[in-house]
Amino acid sequence: MTHSDAWENHRLALPNKLFHAVRAGVPVVATDVGELAKAVREHGLGTLYRPGDTRSLARAVEEAVADYAGLRRAVLAASGTLSWEADAHRLLAVYDRLAARRHGQDATRRADAAPVDHGTDEDRQR
Repeated sequence: MTHSDAWENHRLALPNKLFHAVRAGVPVVATDVGELAKAVREHGLGTLYRPGDTRSLARAVEEAVADYAGLRRAVLAASGTLSWEADAHRLLAVYDRLAARRHGQDATRRADAAPVDHGTDEDRQR
């Protein structure tokens, strides 16, 4: 994943490709920029390189190849936390709390409660 450090939106971005890689269970080689680098470091999702530095990129690729098995284990360990299902659960809990606050009630669904089953991707597309 290549990002420049020249624009704020790149420093703040978490590209879908990162989450696609996590879903596929494979590590990434990504630029050492902002939130992308933070996520890669925090979860051990791969290796990082300095934007625009070809030697740094080559080193990051070599490190990813050399430690592929270890990086893959880290990606798999993080996959539950970085999944759409986990995000959906957290978002629904926030919406429930906001709705309950608006209506002066306690939220019925909590962030640590079991996730709600929203069917398959195919069901949601119908």
